[in-house]
Amino acid sequence: MPLFSDFKMWIPVVLLLFWKPIKEKDKSLLIYLFAIAVFVGFTDFLTSKVLKEFFARPRPYNFLENVNLLAVAKQSFSFPSSHAVNLSVAVFLLSKKFEKLKILLFVLLALVCFSRIYIGVHYFLDVFCGVVLGFILSKIFEKGMKKIE
Repeated sequence: MPLFSDFKMWIPVVLLLFWKPIKEKDKSLLIYLFAIAVFVGFTDFLTSKVLKEFFARPRPYNFLENVNLLAVAKQSFSFPSSHAVNLSVAVFLLSKKFEKLKILLFVLLALVCFSRIYIGVHYFLDVFCGVVLGFILSKIFEKGMKKIE
């Protein structure tokens, strides 16, 4: 489970997603992928620096006894899960452009979300609300992209 929470694991997946538009010289898809990457950077800032500080919910290992922590203890707060928000934004948006990968993308999202709870760094509600927030933010992104187009 710690592997699914590690960003380094996702680098090959991201590179493969960028390979298709580069190979096919699909500038519009490449621009869309870069826009998603920038937006995920924004969602990460929003969750990590704004929402977590606002809610200030301690992580499970800081509050509960006998948590089997399988990750490095962080000093940041728990709610909402940045992993859940960022990845769900990416999955909701990518699943529209990569229909054949839709099931795989959602399975990966579920694995990452479960891993965050399993390794002891989040509560279920942190992850659940992170996915809901990711869905809402992906809809905002889609509306913004339609206006730009």
